[in-house]
Amino acid sequence: MQQRVALVEDLLARIPAGRPLIQITYGPLSPVIKMPDRYGVSHYDFVVRNIPPAQLWTYRRAV
Repeated sequence: MQQRVALVEDLLARIPAGRPLIQITYGPLSPVIKMPDRYGVSHYDFVVRNIPPAQLWTYRRAV
């Protein structure tokens, strides 16, 4: 899990401020734990037409 957090933080540091990092996953929960002091996590959408159905998660740098 720590590797995932480090990856999200590294990617967020590389993209312009205010832009989201979008992740597609097949699990029902966010694959990265929420760390509100570092970044925000929100469920963006559920893609039913994908097989298997996919979840879209967004991560944004904390302000």
